[in-house]
Amino acid sequence: MHNSFFILIFLFLGFASCKKTQNPGSEIPTGFSEFYEKFHEDSLYQLAHIRFPLEGMPTVNDNSIPQDFHWEANKWEMHKPFKDDGTDFKRELNVVDSTIVIETIRMRSNEYGMERRFAKFGNDWQLIYYASMNKLVKNRDIDTSLIEE
Repeated sequence: MHNSFFILIFLFLGFASCKKTQNPGSEIPTGFSEFYEKFHEDSLYQLAHIRFPLEGMPTVNDNSIPQDFHWEANKWEMHKPFKDDGTDFKRELNVVDSTIVIETIRMRSNEYGMERRFAKFGNDWQLIYYASMNKLVKNRDIDTSLIEE
């Protein structure tokens, strides 16, 4: 039952199209937008631009969090672009610097979310981390009324 829910969320994210949003005050690094678009259009390009074995986190159905998890190329499912169309999910790009971009997609309720990290090596962007859609841990120390929607 839980697997079906996570699969539906992943499919929803996978079949939506792309909209480029970012944190205020940050500028998307040169070449990232072109890479991001091609990454989601071409499966061979996508596989060639992932650092396998890819560090990350699978979808977990209980409280057991696997230690030292890595995605393998032979089990990879192609990622499709996400469109923030005002539904229950929103996408954010956090530009750390000109070589690192962190993408988060989460429910507006902050109940579930996923994260991907991209890094630039030489002239090529690579996916270096992927945490699948999971229930987010609530931090009681954070005032959620301050979170922008």
